[in-house]
Amino acid sequence: MISFDLDWYGTFNRRSAVADYLELLAIGGVTISKESLADQIVDTTGWLAKLGDRIQDSDPEDRGPEPDGDDTDLSSTQAIAAEYANNIEQVLRERADLLADRYPFEVGKDNVVVSFRGDSSFPVPYLTLLALTICHAASVEGFPEAPAYIFEDVVAAALSARGLPTACLGRNARGAGGFAATLKSSCAEVGLDAYPAEAPYRVFANEEGSDSISNWWPEDTRLGGVQFVGQATCARSTEWKKKLMEPPVGHWEDWLQRKLAPVAFLSVPHHVEDDTRHYLVTADRKRDVIDRIRLAMVDRDLLATEIDAFERMIAQNLEPLN
Repeated sequence: MISFDLDWYGTFNRRSAVADYLELLAIGGVTISKESLADQIVDTTGWLAKLGDRIQDSDPEDRGPEPDGDDTDLSSTQAIAAEYANNIEQVLRERADLLADRYPFEVGKDNVVVSFRGDSSFPVPYLTLLALTICHAASVEGFPEAPAYIFEDVVAAALSARGLPTACLGRNARGAGGFAATLKSSCAEVGLDAYPAEAPYRVFANEEGSDSISNWWPEDTRLGGVQFVGQATCARSTEWKKKLMEPPVGHWEDWLQRKLAPVAFLSVPHHVEDDTRHYLVTADRKRDVIDRIRLAMVDRDLLATEIDAFERMIAQNLEPLN
């Protein structure tokens, strides 16, 4: 049984959490109108306060009054709830606009927020990423391997399919016996030499804050080139800033000996909402965020483990949105 929780993804990205559950319901043929969604926001304790903006990117005086809880007068409450329902629909519309035919849902058709237009027996990357997000957040059981580990493999597969040869340090670390060995084997996969003695490192690879290494020019061993190091996580949104900063770019520059610092990124299976993305990519202007939308833009063969995650997700009984 999957029961929705507005705090599935933490303090931030709550609109995306609602949008995800609406998609999951739609796969099962259950749809909801925008008016009903607004009523749900009014009727569910805590939602009105929690769905307000959590990141401020303009002068507060320009933004109008913010609700301070669920105790405002009825007309104001309904107006705010309608605005929040619009915001959730806008999250879905952004997915549809960016992904086009790769997005297996329709938004706003026949007076429902979102409806499913795909064949559930043939998942596409968007659906398997949705499944990993929800299965992790809802603690769906029975996985032979944790969704977080599967996601590390998915990131490496997606980047490689995009034309960026990528090795999964997370996968390699589970059989290599330490960071130095993991570094060498992972770099060798993508045409890089590694020099772990050139910078200090934590002995255990899972403590070094890096889950993937990519090399744009694997056939060219000269100095320079462009490398990418990534941290892949299913963690809640409250952890994203910390996770973004974990790949040690300075150490990587020394370990690779290319006289050029690699580009670092955070990857999550969630759809990172615009305000959260703005906050993260401006926290350190040399680090990027790769979310579900970007990963779903890649046409690739699906991994057996992510197909399994999708099948486990759709096999669950779903409680109504509440």
